Amino acid sequence: MTFTIEQGNLDDVLAICKALPEFDKPLTIATLEDKIRHCPAPLILIAKANQQLAGFKLGYSLSDEEFYSWLGGVLPQFRRQ
Repeated sequence: MTFTIEQGNLDDVLAICKALPEFDKPLTIATLEDKIRHCPAPLILIAKANQQLAGFKLGYSLSDEEFYSWLGGVLPQFRRQ
C-alpha cells in the first residue's frame, strides 16, 4: 500500500470525519470554517492510501514558533499502518 500526504481542503476533512466512529456529533463545513476563519496560516494535511482518503490533520499557527494541532483522525481500516 502506498501512502501519501498532501494539502487538503475542508471537504476532505468532512468526508473523513463522517466515516470516523469516534465522531458521534456531526461536523459541518460552517463549523470548521468558523474555527479557522481568524487563524493565521491554517494547515490541512490529508493522508491517502492508494489515492483513497485515509486520514487528516487540521491545525494552525499560533506564532512563528508554535503550531496548534486542533483536529485529526485516521479511518479505522488504515490505523496502525
